[in-house]
Amino acid sequence: MPNHPLAASALAALLLYCLATAAYRLYLSPLARFPGPKLAALTRWYEFYHDGLRGGKYTWRIGEMHKRYGPIVRISPWELHVSDTAFIDTLYAPGSQVRDKHAFYTRQFGLPASGFGTASHALHRLRRGALNRFFSRQSVCALEPLLGRCARTLCDQLETYAGTGEVVDLCDAFSCLATDVVSAYAFGRSYGFLENRAFRPNLREGIDGGMKMGATMKMLPWLLPLLRRVPDAWVLWAMPGMAGYMGFQREMRRVVGRIEEEEKRSAGAGGEKKEGEAELQRTIFHEVLRGDLPPEEKKTARLSQEGQAVIGAGTETTAWTLCVILYHVLANCALLENLRTELLTTAPDATSWRALEQLPLLSATVAEGLRLSYGLATRLARVAPVPLRFRSSSGPGSGAETFGDVDVVIPPNTPVGMTAVLVHHDARVFPDSERFWPERWLVATAEQRREMERCLLSFSRGGRQCLGMNLAYAELYITLATVLRRLGARLQLFETDEDDVRVHRDMFLPKPRDGSKGVRVLVV
Repeated sequence: MPNHPLAASALAALLLYCLATAAYRLYLSPLARFPGPKLAALTRWYEFYHDGLRGGKYTWRIGEMHKRYGPIVRISPWELHVSDTAFIDTLYAPGSQVRDKHAFYTRQFGLPASGFGTASHALHRLRRGALNRFFSRQSVCALEPLLGRCARTLCDQLETYAGTGEVVDLCDAFSCLATDVVSAYAFGRSYGFLENRAFRPNLREGIDGGMKMGATMKMLPWLLPLLRRVPDAWVLWAMPGMAGYMGFQREMRRVVGRIEEEEKRSAGAGGEKKEGEAELQRTIFHEVLRGDLPPEEKKTARLSQEGQAVIGAGTETTAWTLCVILYHVLANCALLENLRTELLTTAPDATSWRALEQLPLLSATVAEGLRLSYGLATRLARVAPVPLRFRSSSGPGSGAETFGDVDVVIPPNTPVGMTAVLVHHDARVFPDSERFWPERWLVATAEQRREMERCLLSFSRGGRQCLGMNLAYAELYITLATVLRRLGARLQLFETDEDDVRVHRDMFLPKPRDGSKGVRVLVV
């Protein structure tokens, strides 16, 4: 066999590089002193195995790490994860303190120009500042007529199923409702998904397709730009889920392009409004185009990414929370009866968000639904430019009694994350945490309730807290009140159990077990 000295040298160099990299990551890295599996410290492909190959299981593997190694663990060569709720306010600090996002986390959706996908703290503040006022409590309260209209349309469609024996998937129904609300507000035109009795088409398949590919896109960030250059038929054949997601992206570019053309025509007409345009002109993206953002921030490519983030974040998270709540309410006859009594007898005229949130049991049910729907299933990592001190709290469930007191300094520029799916089951804060029990929010002392609210990470916390939190709350209250008043006594669960609303997979969004057919009901 002939000798190939060049190939042998290359192989030796590669082997030496791998050994040196392994030695650095295991023994010389600033994170080498933090506990965790050696394989996780060596390579990110360990995460990909659990998320990409096992189907969104790394979140639960991280939970197992905490049980074995303690309240702070190393989950990759460059990243730490914390389970101690005492660290929440340090990690998710207010906007005055710099907290970048982890670029590895944001690149999975190909939306680096959106506020959600912006890693830089300063650039994020600029981009978010242009949208903040549209999602203030005052602005959302002004949307109550739209929210009420959509909730009533939903109930009208559900009533057409009465006595037919046809099964309705509430996940589809609530997805349509959430999409119609946010699209009408953001773009001036609702998708009108609620007009379809079958609650299809909707955006679930397209959004879910992108979420399922998130683990792959994080490891192979060049893949999504490549797929955009490949004929759609090829993508549909090779990666059906991604075809739906890319179709969603194209639709956002089309919608933003349409809004830009409307703005140009309006400017050319001297700002005069045609008949019927008054409501349209008050939408988010029309106003962003008129605002004082730098010109490069108003380009179609960037705003289409912002549109994708707004629609994506404003649909499936809210829809899933409504599904979780409705399942548990319909599965608990006493809770259903008490809620209907509160809505129909105690406060029959309460229709606004402000009035509905004063109802104790309804508010507790919303809070418990948010706790067990989690918002996002994945960890939310932050990067601080300064060292962060981590001290474990004492007491049962903290890990301190098993691992001793932990007092360490996290090096600057280290991605550190926490996960709602784990925090929301901290037994010190939420006893009997697997149980859907709204009364925990009613029987708690004032101090206990404040602690539960502080540890509720469904919308995250700090300067990167969910932009659409107020809109989500208003949708939850108004939709639940409308559905329970009109149809609460007529909805029956159909071949649906608690496993259909229990999160088994982290696809960025919380996902139930494989094979779940959703939250299905009959209308009697």
